[in-house]
Parts: sequence; C-alpha cells; structure tokens
Amino acid sequence: MDTGIWKERKEQLSNTYSLASGDKKLGVTIGIPAYNEQRRIGCLLRQVLNKNGFRVDKVIVNISGSTDGTQDEIIATIKRCKASSLIQIIDKHERAGKAAALDEILKACDSDIVIFVDGDVKLHDECFKEILKPFLFDSSIGVVSGNVMPLNGNKEGLFSFISRLERQLHHELCMDLMRKKEAPKVNGTFFTVRKNVISHLPYHTVSDDEYISCYAQRKGYRVVYAPNAIVYTKDPENCKDYIAKRRRIFTGHLLIKKNMGYTVPTTRVSEIIPNLLKFLIREKRRILDMFVMLYLQCISYMLAIFDVVTGDIPYCYRVESGKF
Repeated sequence: MDTGIWKERKEQLSNTYSLASGDKKLGVTIGIPAYNEQRRIGCLLRQVLNKNGFRVDKVIVNISGSTDGTQDEIIATIKRCKASSLIQIIDKHERAGKAAALDEILKACDSDIVIFVDGDVKLHDECFKEILKPFLFDSSIGVVSGNVMPLNGNKEGLFSFISRLERQLHHELCMDLMRKKEAPKVNGTFFTVRKNVISHLPYHTVSDDEYISCYAQRKGYRVVYAPNAIVYTKDPENCKDYIAKRRRIFTGHLLIKKNMGYTVPTTRVSEIIPNLLKFLIREKRRILDMFVMLYLQCISYMLAIFDVVTGDIPYCYRVESGKF
C-alpha cells in the first residue's frame, strides 16, 4: 500500500465539520451535466436529494445527446424519491460538449448560486455545505472549487498511484495559493458559482472551469478553494485514457492562455517544482512511477500543443478564430 499520500488525505478528511443552521436559508440550484451516465446518475441523484441539508430550488440535469437510457433512469429515480417538482431534465437531443451543457443549465437557473457537479461522481458527507460555506461569510467570493479525490485511490498499480499523486499535488498547490491569497485552480468536476458572475458560457470553451474563474476575477470577484468539499471520481486506469484526459486538460489551459491571456494557477513552474520535489522525497520508493507520469504528461502536452497550433480541437463544439 502507498501510505504516504493516502494517509495524509484521510487525516484531512477527519477534520470535516458541519455548517451552522443558517445555510438552510440559502437557496441554490444543483446543475449536473450527464452524458450517457445511466449506470451512475440514479445513485448520484439519490445522494443529492438525501444529503443536501439545505433548501434547493432545482436540480437540473442536462442529458443532451445521451443514448444509453440516462433519462429513463432519472425518471425512475424521480418516482422512487417523489421528487418530480424538484428535478428538471434538459435534453437537446444532440451532444454539443460540456460547456454547452453548463450554459443550458445557467439559462434554466433562477437561483443566486449554482453548484455544478459531474454526473459520474460520488459525494462525500457535507460536501454541499462545505462548498457553500464561503458564500455565507464573504460577498466578494464568486467561485468556490471543491476537492476531487480518486475513487480508485485504494487500488495498487501505476495509474492508481498516479491518480493519488496528482490529486494530492493539486490539493497542496491550491492550499499554497490560498495561503498566498491567490486564486486556486478551479476543478470542473465540482465547483460553485454565483449566478451573476456569468450568464453565458461559449460552447467552444474547453476549460469551462478556468474560463469561469478568469471571468469572475476580471469582474472583481474572488475565487477560493474548499478543501473539505469532497467528491470522488474515477480516474483513468490505462495509458490511452490517461493521455487523452491530460491532452484535453492541457489543450484547455493553452487556449485559455492564448485567447484570454490567463495562466492557470497550477501550471506555474514556480508553484509546481517545490511541491513536486516534496513528493519525490516522500515517495522515493516509487520514483520510477513518478518519472513515468512525467513522461506521459510530456507526451500529452506535446499533443495539446499540436491541437492548438493546427486549430483541430476535438473537444470543441465550435471554434471561433482568434478569440473566445
């Protein structure tokens, strides 16, 4: 077992605590982009309905383009949970990408605050309360990012180790940035935004999370990280899927830099190197695995550069030349 990284994360989980009862007055919309999530969406919706602990205006699920019976599973869940007045389904019948799905949710939302959570995650207790907490005490906060951890974190093997390492590195980088009073990296798997921060998300946006973060900061809002707002997701478990995911992420980062002049915080070398050296020392018995990870990331980054230079972005619904 890799005790170094994982033990540290488990100790941090034990520090989770509940919000005061004042959060019950805070009405929000929960937005869930769910493409072909028939196997997982029912479980997530049951968690959402049972764990929110505060007033929810709507739970909006965008299933546009799904072909696997996702809608049938949602309808069955609605009947079992008697939540017909709470859950709203958006289905545009064609897939236009995640940014388009989030944009449709924004348009359908009347609440002041929107919690975005991907359709394939598992929720940790109190995650919604924790991600809403910063809004209760500071009106200058526009975006709050949650803490995403791996579902496959307890498994052995190269990609499980890489998953744990990357998630821990992301967490520590965000904590360092918060201590410096700088904006952390927003994780698109689980984050919250004030509705008046942004009314439209361009469909061709690749890094929807960092687009919203940049947009919020330029409007004078603060972006913060909520380490106890935890959800779990399944990370890639093979080389092909890992490179595809990292390629997409790097492409998004490069496009944000090119089109908006914004550098994603966790891509700054001055931030990454010190924390990476700590991991090299702490996990020296798996140093070879760490170098494999860095090698795969280099390949992914080169492929991302190729995508941006050629303008052939496979993740975009539509690309407008020169700007977002």
